Amino acid sequence: MSPHLVLKLPHLLLAFAWLGCGVAGRAADDATNDAAARVPVKNVLAAAALWPDLQDDLTPVQLEGVVTGTMPSGAFRLHDGAAGIYASRSSAGQQLTPGDRVRVTGVLRHGGFSPWITPHEVVALGRGEFPEAEPATFHLLASGVADNQWLEIEGVVRDVEIPESRDFVLLDLGMTGGNVRVLVNNDRESPFEHLLDATVRLRGVAAVNVNRHGHVVEPTFR
Repeated sequence: MSPHLVLKLPHLLLAFAWLGCGVAGRAADDATNDAAARVPVKNVLAAAALWPDLQDDLTPVQLEGVVTGTMPSGAFRLHDGAAGIYASRSSAGQQLTPGDRVRVTGVLRHGGFSPWITPHEVVALGRGEFPEAEPATFHLLASGVADNQWLEIEGVVRDVEIPESRDFVLLDLGMTGGNVRVLVNNDRESPFEHLLDATVRLRGVAAVNVNRHGHVVEPTFR
């Protein structure tokens, strides 16, 4: 019987020049005042409901939750207990690790593949608990609907690759319906090379690679 392993793995003519500047200045002031008048969005589901119809990057957010994934750039994923969202890179994000509980103040961004925010301030609140991981199928991952969500998947490890940097490990996970590329933080103590052909259960964040048309090219898991 194959061994099982549970890993938490854990995106804005001279005579008339003065008039143009005045109009631009008033437009900028109006945009600033509009943003200040908006009430901050306090949860991920509300942000996700607003995101499809956004026409600007002025909607304020103040979210609190657990960091479920980080990237070297300072981008991270945040889960507030109900849903997850992507936070773009910041210097504060480079200091975070999965499991940190934070309060993020920033703006909800329009465009992109799924809801995302730009942090203006990240306040550390200590360590938190990871949310309950919902089981996911290959087809759910491939659809892109679960982008940035904390999930649990199961499959057979078909290949193990440890890049030269050894900062992370790439697993080729065979699931019912297709294969998924899994990126796992390399703690240099887990026996990743021994996982070949093993059945594993992984908890982490769903992600997708998309083309310039916004179509999913491949699902990934981090």
